[in-house]
Amino acid sequence: MLSDCERCMNELTTERRYVLGCGYLPPAPPQLAPFVRPWQGLGYNGPRPTTCPGYTTQLPVVIELVRAHRHWAKGQLEAFCGTRAVPEAVLLGVEQFESAVGDFEAWRLTPSSRGGGAEG
Repeated sequence: MLSDCERCMNELTTERRYVLGCGYLPPAPPQLAPFVRPWQGLGYNGPRPTTCPGYTTQLPVVIELVRAHRHWAKGQLEAFCGTRAVPEAVLLGVEQFESAVGDFEAWRLTPSSRGGGAEG
């Protein structure tokens, strides 16, 4: 349900959505703020997210950046952008995304006994 914002908004109470870090709501009121815990997944122990990943991954800018990254990985970023002069913002976004993917892969391959996500 976390990747289906419409369903979440229809089925969950506002209080529950605050606790999940719903991006469609303003920041949680003070009495709920200590309980905000967006889904973190399979033993994740990195920096605590503040906004629901289902919301952030559906943002148009995120979708566009992931598309740009796919083209970059194939050496086709210029074709994706429609210009030989790829905008600096696109390059920066692709670099940051690639770094985050690397961080995730390292975490995923690190045994849980050492703070990672791998069994063992």
